[in-house]
Amino acid sequence: MKVNELKSNEIDNALIKAFICCNIVFTIVENPFFIELLKTLCLGYDSPSRWKLSTELLERELIKVNLKVEKILNSTFNLTLTIDGWITPTGKSF
Repeated sequence: MKVNELKSNEIDNALIKAFICCNIVFTIVENPFFIELLKTLCLGYDSPSRWKLSTELLERELIKVNLKVEKILNSTFNLTLTIDGWITPTGKSF
């Protein structure tokens, strides 16, 4: 039995967040063992192609994150932005 569109979108959203946050390469989504894992977890779910994952789903997640950041920035006063460079093992900063 195929999952409905709402459930499929929910799984897609969780999938793209996991791929981004865990730095998983998008080609994994087309790996037969990964597909088997998804089918084991939810038989009716059809996993997205790596193209859909890296374009449509990524763009949709980026829009959601940007809207959240914009909302926070619009309601914030006296905001200070700092940038931290990196330090070598000997303590030299750049």
